[in-house]
Amino acid sequence: MEQTTRLARDADAGTAVRPGRRVLFTAVRNEAPFLLEWIAYHQVIGFDTIIVASNDSDDGTDEVLQALEAAGQVQHIRHSVPVGQRPQANAARLVNDMGLLAEGDWALWLDADEFLNVQVGEGRLDDLIAALGPHDGALIAWRIFGDGGNARFPGRFISDAFTGASPPMFEKNLAVKTLFRFGRGVRGFGVEGNHRPVLAGGPDSAGLRFLAPNGQPIRTKNGVHAKWMAGKDTGGNWGVPRAELGHALAQINHYMVRTPDVYELKKARGRGWAAKVADNSNSRHTDDFYAINNRNDAEDRSILRFESEVSARMQHLLKDDATRLAQEAAQERAARSLAPADEPVPVTDRSEGRGDTRPTPFEPLHGDDFIFFIGFNKCGTTSLHGLLIGSGIAAHHWQARGRKNLAQVMQMNRALGRRPFFGFEKVVGFSDMTYADRGMFLEGCLHFDELHRAYPDAYFVLNTRPEDRWIRSRLNHGDGSLLARTMAATGLSREEIVESWTQLFRAHHARVESHFKGHPRYLRFDIENDPVSSLAGFLAPRFELDISKWQKLNSTRATVDPREAED
Repeated sequence: MEQTTRLARDADAGTAVRPGRRVLFTAVRNEAPFLLEWIAYHQVIGFDTIIVASNDSDDGTDEVLQALEAAGQVQHIRHSVPVGQRPQANAARLVNDMGLLAEGDWALWLDADEFLNVQVGEGRLDDLIAALGPHDGALIAWRIFGDGGNARFPGRFISDAFTGASPPMFEKNLAVKTLFRFGRGVRGFGVEGNHRPVLAGGPDSAGLRFLAPNGQPIRTKNGVHAKWMAGKDTGGNWGVPRAELGHALAQINHYMVRTPDVYELKKARGRGWAAKVADNSNSRHTDDFYAINNRNDAEDRSILRFESEVSARMQHLLKDDATRLAQEAAQERAARSLAPADEPVPVTDRSEGRGDTRPTPFEPLHGDDFIFFIGFNKCGTTSLHGLLIGSGIAAHHWQARGRKNLAQVMQMNRALGRRPFFGFEKVVGFSDMTYADRGMFLEGCLHFDELHRAYPDAYFVLNTRPEDRWIRSRLNHGDGSLLARTMAATGLSREEIVESWTQLFRAHHARVESHFKGHPRYLRFDIENDPVSSLAGFLAPRFELDISKWQKLNSTRATVDPREAED
C-alpha cells in the first residue's frame, strides 16, 4: 500500500495521522511455501515496506524473494551465516548497520509463522498505531495456534483450516513482539533477542513510553522492563509478567507447529535464533515440543475477516510472471519434500491459491482388545483401573510408561498422524485422560470419536456420576491442586472454571450418547448408582472381571458428602 494513499484515507477519515513508513522485517531460511501469503496479508493490513533477510536457503526462498524484489514488493537481503553465529542475530546486525530504518518509521519484527492480528478498529495497522496515542510502541503478545487437525498443510493459514488456538492466558502467550517508532532513544532491531528493539538507555530513552499487551503502560519497575529501558539487549526480555498479558490492542497469531508434515521440515531447517552448527542439527523442535504447542483448545476466527482481501492480493502478486514461476517451482519442491515416499506428489491447485494435500487418515486397528473409559476423571477412574489390574488385565491410568501422561500421548500421536495410543498396543484398558499443568489443560476423553475411529472394535464405557457431585469432587481433588493448575493453565477464575466444567460435562455426555446410540460395545456406567456386575456383564465373555476387586480408590476427602469425593 502506498504511503500517500494511506495518508489521504486517514485524512478523509478525520484521524490523527502518524507519519513515517510502516516497516515489517523478518529473517528467514527455507520458508518459500509460506512467504507469499505472509507478505500479502501484511500488505493488506497496512505495511508499506517489507524487508526480508534470507540465508542458506535451498527450497526456492531466494528465488521467490528475488522475484518479489524485482516487482517492487519487498527488499531482499541475502546473507551468509558463519558457523557459530546466530542467523537472526546476524540479520539484525546487518539491517541495523545498513541504516534501513528512518526516524519516524513504525517497525515490527515478525517470523514467517507470525501474523500481526490487530484487535482494534477495522484490524488495520494504522488502527493500532492510532490506538497507541502518545506512546512510542506496544508489546504485542503471542496467541499460539495449533495444527487445526490438519495432518498435511492445506495451503493457507488465513482460512477455516487454522482456527484452533490456545487459551488467551496460555503460558506460552507471555512471549511478545514489539511494534515501535524508530527515532531518538531507539537504536534498532534487537541483536541478542528479536522480541524487542534495542534502546539507547540513559537520557535518550528516558521519555519513551510503551504499552503492555493488556493495553496499559508497562510496569517500568519490573526487572525485565527496567533492564530493557536501560539499554540492555538480551534474549531474556522475550516476555511479560502474567499480570500484563492480554490482547487488548493486538495479538501475534503464531502458527508455531503449523502441521506435522511441515514440522518435519522445520526440524531439518534448524533454529533461526540458535547458533549455526556444521550439521545444522536442531535440538528444540522435538515431538514433545509439537505436543505442547499444538494448541486447539479455543477457536479464534478474527483474522479471517481479511481472507478474501489476502486471496486477491496473492493473485495480484502472482500476476508478475517471475513471481508466479518462482512460487510454482517452490510449491512443487515443497510438495516433493512433504510427500511420504509411498504417496504420489500432490499437485497444488493454484486457481484459488490453495490446495488440498491432506493424507489418507491412519489405518484403524481392528480387534476387540481394548477398553476405553471415556468419562472424566473423578468418575471412578482409579477404581476402574484397579478393577482391571486386579482382574489381570493390562491397563494404564492417567500416566503411561516413561511418565508420559495419557492425554499428552494422545495429543502427540494425533499431531504425528498416528492412532491415539500408537505404541501401546499391548495395553488393554485406558482411563483418566486428563492433564493440567505447565500451562496446558487437556481432556483426552473428549476425543472419543477419534478413539472409536482408530479402534472400531473396542469397548467404550462412559463412566459417570451425578453432575453436581462430579464438580465438587473435581474442586476438592488434591486439596484443590487440580483447580489451581487448571486456573493457571487457562487463566480463568474459579467461577468461570465451574461454569466451564458444567457445560463441558453436559456437552460431552450428549455427544457420547448421540455417537454411540444403539452401539453394542458401548455402556454408560454410573459409579454411584449402577452395580459393578453390569460392567462385568458388558465386558463378558471377552474380558472376565473379578468384581471382588471393585473398591473405592483414591478418594478425595470431601467436606459435604463422602460420595462426592470418589475418584
